[in-house]
Amino acid sequence: MTTTTRFAPAHETEAGSMSMFAALLAVAVMVMAGVVWDGSTRMRDANKAAYAATEAGRAASQAISAEAIAGRDADIDPAAGAAAARHYLAAAGVAGTVAVSGQRVIITTSVTWTPTFVPTGSQTMTGRAEARTVRT
Repeated sequence: MTTTTRFAPAHETEAGSMSMFAALLAVAVMVMAGVVWDGSTRMRDANKAAYAATEAGRAASQAISAEAIAGRDADIDPAAGAAAARHYLAAAGVAGTVAVSGQRVIITTSVTWTPTFVPTGSQTMTGRAEARTVRT
């Protein structure tokens, strides 16, 4: 008795399969997309902290004392300047500290960044700005 062996065409034997290279490439692309996403959100939060510090300093430095209007030194009113900076930080949703001294105001802010894909844990992004009033 004679047996014949039938070989299936190539397109029938590989139905539904994926090469190892394609599988590894797909995983690598997904990992890189996650790293890019987390990197961009980290930069966004660092910029948010720096921008909030700068703008809070601007708000505080506009609260000059009454002596400046009378032609004397352009000192920042400590209470009004600190309140203006804290009001801006609260509106921006950013935590921070405010220090007013004479013609200078120093703002330090912090924003917590939590990665979405890369398991590195949360980090605190900080911003610092110093504003000074100048008589022109």
